[in-house]
Amino acid sequence: MADAFKITVFFRGDWCPWCNGYLRDFNDHLETIRNLGGSVVGMTSQIGNQSKKNNELEFDINVDPENVAAKRHGIAVTPKEHTPLAEVDGIYEHGMAQPGVIIEDARGNVLYSWAVVPSEANWGGSTDRPLVGDI
Repeated sequence: MADAFKITVFFRGDWCPWCNGYLRDFNDHLETIRNLGGSVVGMTSQIGNQSKKNNELEFDINVDPENVAAKRHGIAVTPKEHTPLAEVDGIYEHGMAQPGVIIEDARGNVLYSWAVVPSEANWGGSTDRPLVGDI
């Protein structure tokens, strides 16, 4: 049976402390989300991402190095040369997806959408992220 809704949490990578905290917040609310018929999946463009293991998450992390999902949902993609890992080969070759949350129903209709607007102010953790309990 398909989930009534799916929450996709876009995040920068396992090196980002604010992203890790946000993923853990979703993990803390996972039982409630599942009881409501939903599911959660993390989405990053970081190849080799270790967020699930490092944060002991009970939901999957998908790696989308070409940012197909981010672009489909209007999530900003920062070019590789402007990422904190610009000098690391093999990471963010197609850019780095920025933080965002998309909630879709079983048919793929978007029920809720939030995405950071990239700026220098957001390197401090995207302080305008919605609280998980409020979504």
